[in-house]
Amino acid sequence: MTTYQPGPEPLLPGMKRGQTLQQFMAQWGTSDGMKTHELIDRVIRFLRNNVPVSVAKIVKGGSIGRNTSFCSPSDVDIFVFCNDLRSVPDMKTQTSSLLHIIRSKLDSPQWLPSAGAIGTVECTDHSISFLLTCYDLEQQLMIQIFPVYDILKYKNEHDVYIDMGEHSDAVKKCYSLCLAEIQIEFIKRAPSKVHSLMKLMKYWLKEDVQIDTGSYFIETMVMHRWQRAGKPNDFNISDWFEEIMTQLADLSSLSIIWEDRYTASNYRIVPTKPVVLDPANPHENVIPDRRSCAEIMECARIVVSRSQQLKNYLKEGPAPIIEGMGRGESLQHFIQDKVQPSSDFRRKCDHLVDRVTYFLQHHAHLSVNMVVRGGSLGKSTNVFGKSDVDLVVFVNNIKSVEDLSMKMPVLLNILEEALNSKWTDFAGCLEQGNRSDRGLQYNLSCGESDHFHDVDILPSFNILRVKTPDEVFTEMKSKTDNERRLYAPCFSQKQVDFVKQAPIKVKNLIRLVKYWAKVEVNREVKAVTSFFLELVVISHWKKNGSPFDFVTQDWFREVMTKLTDLTSLRILWPDQYDAALYYVFPYDHLRYKTDEYKMEEKS
Repeated sequence: MTTYQPGPEPLLPGMKRGQTLQQFMAQWGTSDGMKTHELIDRVIRFLRNNVPVSVAKIVKGGSIGRNTSFCSPSDVDIFVFCNDLRSVPDMKTQTSSLLHIIRSKLDSPQWLPSAGAIGTVECTDHSISFLLTCYDLEQQLMIQIFPVYDILKYKNEHDVYIDMGEHSDAVKKCYSLCLAEIQIEFIKRAPSKVHSLMKLMKYWLKEDVQIDTGSYFIETMVMHRWQRAGKPNDFNISDWFEEIMTQLADLSSLSIIWEDRYTASNYRIVPTKPVVLDPANPHENVIPDRRSCAEIMECARIVVSRSQQLKNYLKEGPAPIIEGMGRGESLQHFIQDKVQPSSDFRRKCDHLVDRVTYFLQHHAHLSVNMVVRGGSLGKSTNVFGKSDVDLVVFVNNIKSVEDLSMKMPVLLNILEEALNSKWTDFAGCLEQGNRSDRGLQYNLSCGESDHFHDVDILPSFNILRVKTPDEVFTEMKSKTDNERRLYAPCFSQKQVDFVKQAPIKVKNLIRLVKYWAKVEVNREVKAVTSFFLELVVISHWKKNGSPFDFVTQDWFREVMTKLTDLTSLRILWPDQYDAALYYVFPYDHLRYKTDEYKMEEKS
């Protein structure tokens, strides 16, 4: 028998002192999934053959249907999509009679004892449930049967979400059941190691927290961590377990919205924190009730403390705080090794962009006053690998921003034609991307797999040669948001100079924050811009006295803390301009504390 050395308190009930999660999970063994599904199939066959209801399809849900079952008796939800149901309101009115029909058949001789012994049958407004014991298969299951309307056969998800917003909570519950297949497939698609972590978390919920609700909430927490990591097939379960526990230890700041699946604000007012929306249903916040949350947080804090004690006992370094870091690796080493571009890389980048700049100045059939290099390359905040660069082409013979707007289609045609006809390996490979109403997008590569850039070419009017910044700000005040977009490139040199004034250590912190955003926030959808992150870091630097040296780890944590609650973020630049002269602040700015900041990117 395996023995374990004395160590800290076990992480979870049933574990031994000094035992790791991997060792504990190895003792679980495997269940006979074939027998489990055979028993479920017996129930499904019975429903199809004996219940006088026209059935479109039957879907397995619950922990078994989602491959996250960890204990006996396991639970399975059986969703019976009935052809006789014509709408969700029809489903709400007919469910009771459908459940009565199913109940009568289960009580009749048609349900053969060989199919399994049925325990006490319970009914709700939406389902019928019972414990099913099958002796020949040696299986025991908690069965819950839901008659539902196949709404996705007739409407897409967007239209369903719109419809749901018009109904009461009781009707929304019916809609949610109709969307169960989306929930099931969302969880099932994850690899087996993600399902193993879900089982471990649900074991903790049952044995340590000892509450009967929250299983789907826990599954969504794990799915969110997996998606945020880029959907890997392999990862360190102990690290992810501790990280999710750390989130659960303070649910008050938790916010998971699933912007890669839908834009929640299109369908509802997003709830205040804590909020974890259902990835299949923006109208459902899957956070457990307040009492359960209190119990979850209390138990999670204890587990986090024990996890750290276990790592110290096993002499393991701390878990990585950003995807791609090594265990115990310092942020400074990580920045130098993975984030900060080498001098050779920067030299190649500069050479490439210089060649494009030269081309625009001399081969584009335009009278060009100057080309300003913006973006992360221009501001020296680019992360190793792919970078972005804005090349703002200030064209002569433009009289005003209105004149620029009128001539923009012609200017873009001239630039596009020149690049398409004359570039031909002028410097690296230039592949055309999208064209917007104010610029051209290209992908620039020098032929090396780790060396390529997104290039935006933006024709512009050098308005600051004829007007002061204050005069331009006043002019912009009367413009629409769309018209102001043409003014933004006019300030490219000022933006570049503003960011480049920061010392190298601040720029490396900016790079670190941008790397974090790239691997953990913007992986699915670009939810945050680089310039926003640059301004947040520079604001923090200025607020702390603009030092040349600081502890990177401390400042990174402080910047991350700011980003956890953007509703209270307030950043102004009084040394640059008086924002109140040009911007009407919302009424609710009065609730912000005076020492906090709100983002202002108007210049």
